[in-house]
Amino acid sequence: MPERDLVELAIRLRGVAPSDAAPALRAAVPMRAGDQETFWITSADDGSARRATATLRVVSESAYWFVEDFAAVPQDALETAAALFEERVRPAVVRAFGDIR
Repeated sequence: MPERDLVELAIRLRGVAPSDAAPALRAAVPMRAGDQETFWITSADDGSARRATATLRVVSESAYWFVEDFAAVPQDALETAAALFEERVRPAVVRAFGDIR
């Protein structure tokens, strides 16, 4: 599977100026359980959007697992979902579509 160069694609297909296409690089800071972030959530029902604050509850090998602050999600259920994702879902997706890492 060919490599995807998103900057090159933006320049070639969208006419973005090269000086505007390259994202600002910054050092990635690993997140830890307990960190909070604000997200925009779009409703599948009516397309409306709202801001939501969520807390990082599980960090797995490939994903951060946030839960909106008011949601009551048992920790063991979230950890089980993360483990199933890493063991079954992600490997199936990588086999079908390739890995982007």
